[in-house]
Amino acid sequence: MLSQALKEARRTVEKHRMLDDGDRVLVAVSGGPDSVALLHLLVSMKEKRNLSLSVAHLNHRLRGKSADEDARYVERLSEKLGLPFFSARKNVRSFMKKTRLSPEEAARKLRYEFLGKVAGSQNAGKVALGHTADDQAETVLLALIRGAGLAGLAGIPPVRPLGKSGILVVRPLIETFRAEIERYLKAKGISPRLDASNLETVYLRNRVRRELLPLIGANYNPGIKSALVRLAAILREDNQYLLEESGKLAPELLDVDPERRKVRIDLPTLKSIPAALQQRLVRGAINVVSENRKPLSLTHWERVRELAESGRTGSYLTLPELIVVKKEYDNLLIMRQDLSRGDVLRRLDYELEVPGSNYIPEIGLSVDVSFLECGEIPASLSNGKAIPPLSPLNKGGSGDSQKAGKGGLLAARRAFFDRDRVRLPLHVRFRTAGDSFQPLGMRGSKKLKDFFIDRKVLAGERDEVPLLLSKSGIIWVMDPAGRGWGMMADEVKVTKRTARILKVEIEVSP
Repeated sequence: MLSQALKEARRTVEKHRMLDDGDRVLVAVSGGPDSVALLHLLVSMKEKRNLSLSVAHLNHRLRGKSADEDARYVERLSEKLGLPFFSARKNVRSFMKKTRLSPEEAARKLRYEFLGKVAGSQNAGKVALGHTADDQAETVLLALIRGAGLAGLAGIPPVRPLGKSGILVVRPLIETFRAEIERYLKAKGISPRLDASNLETVYLRNRVRRELLPLIGANYNPGIKSALVRLAAILREDNQYLLEESGKLAPELLDVDPERRKVRIDLPTLKSIPAALQQRLVRGAINVVSENRKPLSLTHWERVRELAESGRTGSYLTLPELIVVKKEYDNLLIMRQDLSRGDVLRRLDYELEVPGSNYIPEIGLSVDVSFLECGEIPASLSNGKAIPPLSPLNKGGSGDSQKAGKGGLLAARRAFFDRDRVRLPLHVRFRTAGDSFQPLGMRGSKKLKDFFIDRKVLAGERDEVPLLLSKSGIIWVMDPAGRGWGMMADEVKVTKRTARILKVEIEVSP
C-alpha cells in the first residue's frame, strides 16, 4: 500500500507532466530528508515508467567534516540502490569573492551549473530536486515580508527550464508537506542526514520556518502553510499569463543590439500598455544585458517608471549589477557597464527596499531593514532604559561588538534608529567631496574626512566605507568588518521619546 507522501508526489508528477516514460533523470541528493525521500520515490516509479536514474551531490565546502560525511552517505545510498553517482566539491566562499554574489546566490549558481553539466554528460532531460510544500510556503511568506511582486509571490515553480540547455528542473515533492515525508521515511526505516545549519535562527528563512510560521499557525490560521501554497499556485498562473502577453509585445518594443549589451525601448509604445506589462518588458530587457536573471524589485521599478515618465533627456539611473537605464528623447536605453572597482565605488548609489532584505552584488553587502516596536530593542543596547530583552526572533549573531552612544543604539553590524526621524527613502553609497554629518553625541556637524582622520581610517580605505543615507543625509557610517569606525548620526538616534524603531543589519560576504 502506497504511503500518503508517495500518493501526493505521484499526483504532482501527473498533474504537472513532470516525467515521461523512458526519461533519463538526474536526482540531486544532499543527504537530507527531502532529497532522500525524493530518490526513493523515483526508484519506486523506475520500473513502471522505464526511468533511467542517476544521482548527483555537490559539496559546497561550507560545513567542513559534516559536508564530507554527507557526500559519503549519498554515495553509499546510490551504491545500495544500484544507481550511478556523480559528485563534486566547489569552493562557494571563493566564488562569492570572485562574483560578489550573496552566499545563497553563489551556492545556487554553482549547484545548477554542476547539475546542468552532469545532466548533459548523461543525456538526462530532467533534473529532479527535493523542494517540498513547506519550502513553497516559506518562500511565499518570505516574499511577502520583503514586499515582492507577483513573480516573487508565485513561489517555486514545479517545472522550469535549466537555463538554455533544454533540460527541465522538476520538483515532485513541491505539493507534499515535510510531515508526510518524515512519516514515510520513519515507516521505511530510512535515516537521512541532518544539516545543523537548518536549526540556526540567524538565517531569516530558518526564523520563518521555526518561529513565524508556527506562531501564525497557532494564533491565526492553523492551515497557513496550505493557504500559502494555494496562493502561490493561483499567482503563478496569473504571472504566467502576463509573461506570455508581454512576450508577444517584446519584438515590437525591444530593439536589441547584436552583442546584447544594449536594449532600446520605444517609450510612447511602452507607456500605451498596462503597467503590469510595462514592468515585465523592462525586466525582459534587463535580462538581455545582465548576468543574473533576477526579478526587478518594486523599488527599482518605481525608479525606472519615474525616469520614463518625468526624466529629462540624458538623465539616467543605476540598478544593481551595473545596469544603467538612460532616457534619450522617446527611448529608454538599458545597458550594462563594465567598470573598475574604483568606478563602481564612485558611481554606486543603491536605493533600499524598506522594509526588506537587500543585497548589493557590486560590493557583496547584505542590508536587512525592518521595523520594530520600542520594546523589542536588546536590553544590552538600551543604555539603562527599561526595555524588555530582544526576542529570539530578532537576536543578532555572534561577533557584534555592541556600543551605545548617548541615547543611540549601535553595533558593528546593526543599528537602531528612531523611525519617525528617518526620512525615506534609504540608499547606500560611498563618500563624495564635501560629505558631512552629525556624529552620535556631538552638537554640530563634522566633515566626513575629519571623522575618518579622527578614527584613524587609512586614506586608501576611506573610499570603501559604505554610507547609509536618508533624504536628510548620512545617518550611518557603516562598519561591516567591525574595525571600530562605525557611527550613526545624532539626529536619528533612539531616545526616551522614541515610539517606533528602524532596525538595519548589515553583513559583507567573506
